[in-house]
Amino acid sequence: MSSIVPETGMLYRPWKKIDKTIVPNIVESIKEACKGDNKAVFIGTDSQMHDHKQEFVTAIVVYTEGKGACTFHTKIFTGEPRSLREKLINEALLSLHTAWEIEKILPKNVDLSVHLDVNPEPPWLSSKYHDEIYWMIKGQGFTAVTKPNAFAASYVAEHICKHRNESDG
Repeated sequence: MSSIVPETGMLYRPWKKIDKTIVPNIVESIKEACKGDNKAVFIGTDSQMHDHKQEFVTAIVVYTEGKGACTFHTKIFTGEPRSLREKLINEALLSLHTAWEIEKILPKNVDLSVHLDVNPEPPWLSSKYHDEIYWMIKGQGFTAVTKPNAFAASYVAEHICKHRNESDG
C-alpha cells in the first residue's frame, strides 16, 4: 500500500472553511482560532467514491467550550481503494499526519484528539479493523475517538464528502 500522505505535508495543502472560503494560511488560522481558554482540536477524515476516484476529506475542528466551533478542511483524490481496510487506514493516516503537524503549533493548554471513522460494534463492517486503527493512533500518543463519538470524521468530514459542490472540486 503506497502512502496517501502528500510529501509536502498536510498543512501545505489548500484548506477551506466550512463555507468553502479559502484559508490563506492554515497554520495562522489554527493559531488564531486556538487563542483563549477552553479550546480543543479534533481531527477526522472520511472518504467517498466520486467518479471512480476516492475523495478523502480531512477536517480540523477547533472547538471553544460553550461557544461552538470553527472548521477547516482539505481534500485529496486517489484511485479506488482495494479494500475497506485500505480505505480506513488511509483515512486514519491522513488524520494522524495532520495531528503530527498541528501538535507542533498548538498551545499546551489545547487538547488534541483524532476522530476515526471506525465502529467498535460487531454489526458494522469497520469493527473488524477497529483495534488495528485505534491502536495505530493511540500508539503515536494521541487520544483516539471512534464512532459514535467521532464527529470530526463521522459528521464534519462526511458532510463535506457527501454534500460536495461540483464547482468546489
